[in-house]
Amino acid sequence: MRLISIRNYFSSWKVLPDGLVPIGDFSFSFSFSFLSDKSNKADRLYFIQKALSSSCKQSQEVLQRLRDLKRSYVLFGDRRWSPAFLGLLVGLLVMSSTSVRADVASAIKTLESGDVSGSVKEFQAAFEAGDPDGAFYIGRLFEMGLGTDKDMRRAAQLYAAAASKQSAKAQNRLGLMHLNGEFVLQDYQRAAELICASADAGDANGQFNCGLLYQDGKGVSRDLSKAVSYWDRAAEQNNVAAMNFLGQAYLSGKGVKQDPAKAVTYFSKTAAAGNPMGLYELAKAYQTGAGLPKDLVLAHAYANLAAIRSMEGAADLRNNLEKQLKADELVKAQEFARTWKAVPLDGNG
Repeated sequence: MRLISIRNYFSSWKVLPDGLVPIGDFSFSFSFSFLSDKSNKADRLYFIQKALSSSCKQSQEVLQRLRDLKRSYVLFGDRRWSPAFLGLLVGLLVMSSTSVRADVASAIKTLESGDVSGSVKEFQAAFEAGDPDGAFYIGRLFEMGLGTDKDMRRAAQLYAAAASKQSAKAQNRLGLMHLNGEFVLQDYQRAAELICASADAGDANGQFNCGLLYQDGKGVSRDLSKAVSYWDRAAEQNNVAAMNFLGQAYLSGKGVKQDPAKAVTYFSKTAAAGNPMGLYELAKAYQTGAGLPKDLVLAHAYANLAAIRSMEGAADLRNNLEKQLKADELVKAQEFARTWKAVPLDGNG
C-alpha cells in the first residue's frame, strides 16, 4: 500500500469536452492506492472517502496520522475494516488541531527550502482556501518531477483544476499545452481562449503568449497591432521576451511605426539583464548605427557577451568585427566585456 507519494493525492479525474477537470471539489480528488484484489476493496475505499469528506480541510493531517498508524493497523487484507478502526479514523478528523498554512507565498518558500512534501500540503491548503494557484504549483511539481515521478498528464489535470477556478498561471500553461498538443488535444481556439484570458487577467507570460497568437494567427485572427499591444502590457511588467519582440517590431515596423531608436531602448534593457538576444541585437545596432551612434568597439563587446551565451550568429559577428578593429580597440572591447556585469530586471523576466 502507498500513502506517502504525492502521486496518490490526485487520482480521481474525469475528461470533459473542454479539457481535463477534476471530479467534484479538489478536496475529493484525494484517493488512496489500495493494492489488494480482495472483494472488500471498494467498501474500504468508500468508507475512507466518506471520512475524509467530513472535514476536507484537515485531510492532510489525517494522511499524516494514517502514515504514523500504518505499522500498527492492518489497512487491507482478508477482513473488512472494523467499526473500531473506522471510529478512530473519524476521530482523527474531529480531533485534528494543527492546521496547514493556506498561503501560496509561504508554500513557495517551503519549496525553496527543499521541503517538497511540506510545500504540497501548503499548496493544497491554499487551493482549498480559495487560491487556485495552489493547484497550479502542484502541477508544476508533477511537470518537473520534483518530489515525484515526472507526470505530464497529472500536471495537465492539475492545471485544468486551477484554470477552472481562474488561475491565470494555469490558464497560460494549459493553453500552451493545447497549442502544442501536449497530453491534451491540440486546439488553437481553446489555447487562445485560455492564454488570452490569462493575459487579460494580468499575467505577463500570458500577455506575451497571447501576443504571439495574434502575430501567428493561431486561434485568433492575425492582428499585429494587437500583438504589439499585448507585448506592451507584458513589457510593463519587465517580461524580457516581450521587450525583445517589441524591439523586433519597432526595428521592422511590423504592427507599429518603424522606430530603430525605440527598438534599441528595448534591446538595451534586455541586454543589461544578460539576455542573449538583447545583447546580440544591441551589438548589431552598434555595428550599423541603427537607432544609436555607430561604435564597433561596443559592437564587438556585446557580440562577445552574446556569443558566450550561445546566441546563434553572435560569434560570427564578433569575429567579423575583430577584423575591423585596431589592436588597441580590440583591447578596449575585450576589457569592456570582461568587466561587464548583468543587472537582473525586477518582475516577470
